[in-house]
Amino acid sequence: MADKDEPVWWAGVEAGAVAAFDFWHVFFDLRRGPNDTDPLSSGDVDAFRRIIRAVSWVESQHGHGGGSSAVDPVQCGNPGDSWWQTLTGQSGNGDRFVRGPNQTVNYWAKELPGAAAADVTFPAAAQVASLNSPNDGHNDANFGAVMSFYWGIPYLVHRTNTGAGDKTYQCGDCSEQRLIDGAVAYNGGGDPNYRTKIVAALDLIDHPVTSILARALEPARAESIFSSLLTTLAGASAAKGDRLLFPNGITSLAFEVEIAGSKVKLEIKGPPTPVESSFAPGDAKT
Repeated sequence: MADKDEPVWWAGVEAGAVAAFDFWHVFFDLRRGPNDTDPLSSGDVDAFRRIIRAVSWVESQHGHGGGSSAVDPVQCGNPGDSWWQTLTGQSGNGDRFVRGPNQTVNYWAKELPGAAAADVTFPAAAQVASLNSPNDGHNDANFGAVMSFYWGIPYLVHRTNTGAGDKTYQCGDCSEQRLIDGAVAYNGGGDPNYRTKIVAALDLIDHPVTSILARALEPARAESIFSSLLTTLAGASAAKGDRLLFPNGITSLAFEVEIAGSKVKLEIKGPPTPVESSFAPGDAKT
């Protein structure tokens, strides 16, 4: 997994993901708080964007690997999945999407494409009707990353909130645990390790350098790294036959990693090198 490329690859799709969440935020009139009456705070919005980013990474590495389609970062357009079949009118009404107090009309899942397209802010690139064959989902030539986020996000929000026993618009406390549970629900149980992958993706997003280091220092890799390091430090110069470093040997080697605090510390000690005298035997010393 190319962890080091995550920020760059996310930058390529971030604008579409952010715009998609902002649209559904208003369309559903998302609310939070003990009674789900308060507007989402900027921190809540950031939390949703963060979990969307994690889902995109786990599903497809933002379209650069994994998943069944590179043009579908959150893998919502699989023509064989019930969500896509419902959106395209192939399998009944689907779930009921209940909106907040500022929106008076609720919709069945199959009605969402038409309702969204009627909104002047909804982009043409996300309209299901723009596909040559909507039933083909992300296999259609007109399916792209923008469409992926615009149709994956409403399902993610819906599954997050209804999975917690609430309605589509009711986001509760927007806690990390609630959003992780929602991501797992979005996956639908297809991957038993999905929760672990989402947590790892969130760690990578928050601490890219230390997260990559932590993976590099998995036990098997660490053993190889340290073995190579010791061999190099204790090795001989091909030209002179002398040790490259620590000619009198190594007395101790310490290595410290602090993942959350981004600390890396390497300490190597050897016996002191004797100081050669500048006097010849028998010279007078005063």
